[in-house]
Amino acid sequence: AGSAVAAGSAVAAGSAVAAEAAVAAEAAAATEAAPATQAPATVEAAAVEAERMAATRAAHDAAADSAASVSETIARGDMCGFPADSVGFLDPGHIHTAVVPLPDDLRADDLLEYRYGSETAGWSDWRTARIPPPVGDRSAPPLRFLVFNDVAMSNALLFDNKCPPWCPAGLSFASDYGENSTKLPRWLEAEDAHLALLIGDLAYAIGFAADWDFFGSQFERSFTRWPLAVGMGNHERDWPATGDAFGNMAKDSGGECGVPTIKRFSTPAHGPAGSCAADASARICHGGGDGGGSGGAPALFYSFERGPVHFLVLDSEMPSGPDSEQGRFVARDLASVDRSRTPWVVVGTHRMMWAPASWRSPPVGDLDNMERLQSDLEGLFAAHGVDVVVQGHEHAYARTCMLRAGGKCADAGADTGADADADAGAPHAGGGVAAGAANHESAGLPRRGLPTSAGTADGAAGRVSAAGNGAGTGTVGAVAAGDAVSGRAPVYVLAGHAGAGFTHGFPAKLPEWVRAAQQDRNGYLRFTANFSTLSMEAVSTDDGSIMDAFQLTR
Repeated sequence: AGSAVAAGSAVAAGSAVAAEAAVAAEAAAATEAAPATQAPATVEAAAVEAERMAATRAAHDAAADSAASVSETIARGDMCGFPADSVGFLDPGHIHTAVVPLPDDLRADDLLEYRYGSETAGWSDWRTARIPPPVGDRSAPPLRFLVFNDVAMSNALLFDNKCPPWCPAGLSFASDYGENSTKLPRWLEAEDAHLALLIGDLAYAIGFAADWDFFGSQFERSFTRWPLAVGMGNHERDWPATGDAFGNMAKDSGGECGVPTIKRFSTPAHGPAGSCAADASARICHGGGDGGGSGGAPALFYSFERGPVHFLVLDSEMPSGPDSEQGRFVARDLASVDRSRTPWVVVGTHRMMWAPASWRSPPVGDLDNMERLQSDLEGLFAAHGVDVVVQGHEHAYARTCMLRAGGKCADAGADTGADADADAGAPHAGGGVAAGAANHESAGLPRRGLPTSAGTADGAAGRVSAAGNGAGTGTVGAVAAGDAVSGRAPVYVLAGHAGAGFTHGFPAKLPEWVRAAQQDRNGYLRFTANFSTLSMEAVSTDDGSIMDAFQLTR
């Protein structure tokens, strides 16, 4: 509905042939579904607001801008292998994407109301979404965005086992693998965000097309609340001889090789490879290109800007070295960031660059891929001052210090007092509850609660406090927007705990650069950003509590 970031994904989820959009009354903000724990008075108030919304809809029908959709479908021949091209194939019908021009007088945080459908097939309910703050406007409200990876869905998954290690070989049901994903929708539906990132391992359809529809149904109310920027994970993309980074060694997509993801979700990568387009609110850079093999979807990498943040979404399943198409795109994109307009740079990648991991099995193991991605990208991230890297793949939560090459913390003294020789005056990463190496043992699949001790630690350029209830806060030393970025280092956040079965892949002793870690709690990340502050809260979908938090300031 007019957003340059995957607004078409909401349209693509329905059997729609057109879309309409109108600006909704501010009073309509309370009409979306709220968690079931809301007080009766709040529910009653929401019902009153719903009545007020209904009274305006006739006017919206008459005033809404509309646009016809572009339609496409997925054919059996688009798939790369079993089961996607045989027993898993299901004709999806037509998938529709419509871009609706929006009024010029929209302001940040205005409510946009939209629907999709046709006069003959019927229309969806009206949906609402928030207009994000414009790029470069220091007086605009903060940008609010969410991150959740490795989601799955509550339908039983079918894995195509290889024997060994899982014997006997063949299709095998995992009936409860995505059970925890049922916790996520009620919390997402209550989030008043401007956009969300889902960087890989979405539905875990793994070659069974019906599961994509099941996934879309389970999350429809969530994913139509805000634009959704998606990335590729191993369970969307990996397949032999399709140009991925693993040669003939990975079949995690069940023969999908990225095609359903590309078709079902609209992203800026759909533009001409390597091109950038500008509009009134953002700069969009298109990545992608040739799949690089005998079939499969193009690599899915792209960037965009919203409010004070430059987002770069990477494809960890495809080559990313300096001579690859993706590597060249990353170098160009980061070099072009204007810090006076977007002081924060957030990167999303599915596989981990830095996270507590223990599995080594070339070329698909976690440690092997961390080394590959560090070699390919860490120098670029350091040279251009990337602030936060969000990642998934390991089904757990973890956060690092501001981490330099070689596992060296730039924020000396923060949380655990690591590395006392950081540059004086350098940015100082802080916050949150730290599950330190001394008190964390993963070998026995622990089910610990949050740490209960409180403490503070002075660092090179700021003060960090950790609260006993898990809602720690901290600061990072002042760095004026637009200043040189030397001395900065990214915070790496593992957010693979949205719903897929826990992997329990942490080492027995956590590395010293880990500031917080949980591998038995589900949740998602909530970010807020203005020109001086970038804050994150790790929200538990078990009970809504804050598992961890940190803040960067400049």
